[in-house]
Amino acid sequence: MKISLTKIAALVTMLLFASSTKAQNADYVITVQGDTLACKISGLGFIRYGYKTAQMKTQKPILLSEIKEYYLSKEGVIYRKVYKRPNKPRSAEFLRVIENGKINLYEETTTTVSKDAAFGASASSSNKWYISKGSDTVKVLKNSDISLATLFFKSKEKRKNDFAEMIMDNKEVYDKYLADDKFSFEQIRALVHLYNTGELFKDQPK
Repeated sequence: MKISLTKIAALVTMLLFASSTKAQNADYVITVQGDTLACKISGLGFIRYGYKTAQMKTQKPILLSEIKEYYLSKEGVIYRKVYKRPNKPRSAEFLRVIENGKINLYEETTTTVSKDAAFGASASSSNKWYISKGSDTVKVLKNSDISLATLFFKSKEKRKNDFAEMIMDNKEVYDKYLADDKFSFEQIRALVHLYNTGELFKDQPK
């Protein structure tokens, strides 16, 4: 049975497309040396992940000393190694990337479990957003926690000024920030997205 060259070309194109799509949907890690490794990432104990490439016989833990970024394809989320204090290696953490570009926006979620005699255990969570521009050292930008701990949180005016300085070199975004005069989670993300992409932010599933 003869197969035409057109059909063969179509089949090859389909295979290449499928391969490309699969690669884009794969987990990966980026080592501190800058090597990107396609792999499978899965749980490795309490709040820790491990990875395994096709060449590895066993899974390796994702360590701050070895990995600077990893991507979970199932969640569509990047986690990146950042420093909360400059030149302090012990302040390094993996934070979830909310917006990725010239300006990076990160999220840290803290869950607190409390016990009550009448209602038993209950859990609550708070979000803290960090920001960076041209650096792997982040600044705290916004905190959803309204407990007494926020008394030690740097003033809102100082955080608003820090944000304004980062977007000042983009007139469209800066003017919108001044005109709207808002500092909500939604507004911050919308402005960072507009700064990085030139496009308005559209809600995306997490």
